[in-house]
Amino acid sequence: MNSKIPAQVKAALDAEIAADTDDEAGQAYRDGLPESAEWVKPARAGRPSLSGGSTRSPQIGVRLPSDLKQRLEERAAHEGVRESDVVREALEAFLSA
Repeated sequence: MNSKIPAQVKAALDAEIAADTDDEAGQAYRDGLPESAEWVKPARAGRPSLSGGSTRSPQIGVRLPSDLKQRLEERAAHEGVRESDVVREALEAFLSA
């Protein structure tokens, strides 16, 4: 959803531009921003959806005994992947059997 640039955001941008550039270049940049400029909300941070599209991937929490957690960490490190990748692969293999 677009809306006008909030005053505090524009002020912060102006201050950052002024600090990073000489006065002439900073002013030229500020002069190029129209008063009616639209503010676009930044995209949501995080990993891409595993479900596809813009839907959020469901999550579950699991408690593990410390020895199983250690083995999971070691396997993930050995394969050079995240622990969640190892868990997904193992769960997929288990449920497919």
